[in-house]
Amino acid sequence: MSKPNVSRDAVPALTRHLFLIGFMGSGKSTVAAALSEALSLPLLDSDACISEALGESIASFFARAGEEAFRERETAFLKGLQESEPCLISCGGGMALRSENRALMRELGGVIYLTATPDTVFARLAADTTRPLLAGKKSITDIAALMDARAASYEDAATIRIATDGLSPEEIVSELIPLLRPFLSEDVSR
Repeated sequence: MSKPNVSRDAVPALTRHLFLIGFMGSGKSTVAAALSEALSLPLLDSDACISEALGESIASFFARAGEEAFRERETAFLKGLQESEPCLISCGGGMALRSENRALMRELGGVIYLTATPDTVFARLAADTTRPLLAGKKSITDIAALMDARAASYEDAATIRIATDGLSPEEIVSELIPLLRPFLSEDVSR
């Protein structure tokens, strides 16, 4: 695997937050880690931050309190970013479902929508048992139906759209970097 082509003369700094959204298994966490490493950007994972604040796993909270309570936590997480330094955020798959969340993300920065086909998602999540919304519904047909139900929300939020099918994280990062120029400044002091 080759490294993305990034100039080492200057270290880019974010001027605004960057959010990675998309369906579960689209590559948000993996691409966020690769992009963070390639550009030396601070990285947050919304689900990990929320889970830490809750003191329990997302799956456990979902089972105990339900999806709506979890979506409330996602909105609170986004509101908390209003006072923080810009960073790269890997969002949970449902973060963009609420119109309030889409508006907050657009207000706070750029929104990168990572797409993948139902076949790709199925292959990536085949052994994953931690996805509450796929419990008992892990067929390509079920995944396609849930993806279709969410597509308009993802599209509405997106500033940038990248298909991840058949690409390595490094290839995705290489495609993304030129598109991120409006959100980066060359700051050699970091």
